[in-house]
Amino acid sequence: IYPVCGQDFARLHDLSRPQNLLRLPLLRLDSVDPGWIGWQAWMRRWGGSMAQANFRRFSNYVVALQAAQENQGIALGWHALVESLVQRRKLICIDSMTLAAPASYYLTWDKGRNLSASARCLRDWLLEIAGSSGDAEHQRNLSV
Repeated sequence: IYPVCGQDFARLHDLSRPQNLLRLPLLRLDSVDPGWIGWQAWMRRWGGSMAQANFRRFSNYVVALQAAQENQGIALGWHALVESLVQRRKLICIDSMTLAAPASYYLTWDKGRNLSASARCLRDWLLEIAGSSGDAEHQRNLSV
């Protein structure tokens, strides 16, 4: 998880230190999912206070990412969700301020029961996608 913003926004602002971000518009997702990492966790890691921050609030992650692309501020990007936008240079990744995601997903099934063809297809596809991520943590969790 790392801060992302539009190219013009990155050119106009000093994004070299976490404290500099607190003065800029932070695009905050108001989410009810307790597993979703937000600015509060980011600030705990990088030193800062919610009271110092200049938030613009969003109820939809896609809209917040669009606002970041439109140079309206800085959003927190979950790598799996913003990687293609960063690769296409729609968003700039501030990767010096990365925060590890707190949890993982696990795929399980009962080896004693036959999976349907659809379930096998989904399982094999998920394992292939996870294996191609190149992430060592994912690789360790792939043992079947």
